[in-house]
Amino acid sequence: MSNKKKNKKFSVKTFNKILFAIIIILGAYHIAGINDLTVKGFELQKLKIKSMEVKNDNNILESRIMSLGSYNNLSERIASLNMVAAGKVEYVSGASSFVAKK
Repeated sequence: MSNKKKNKKFSVKTFNKILFAIIIILGAYHIAGINDLTVKGFELQKLKIKSMEVKNDNNILESRIMSLGSYNNLSERIASLNMVAAGKVEYVSGASSFVAKK
């Protein structure tokens, strides 16, 4: 009977050691996973901020394009180049059977 008690005690000690090792390994794995998620969260936050900056720059450039193409801006540029506005335009119409030849 004493032999059976020793085997039982031995197996409980071994089981406790294995259980402790498993708990340590799983704890380390859990901490590594949380660390990885935290790093990815910070990177995602940086990318969102960068995206917002790019969108803001894009909006500024689009508004600049619209202001440069506006009628008032073009009128001022035309005046500074001493261009004259075209008056009444008359078009020459010919018969449809005529074709230019060289």
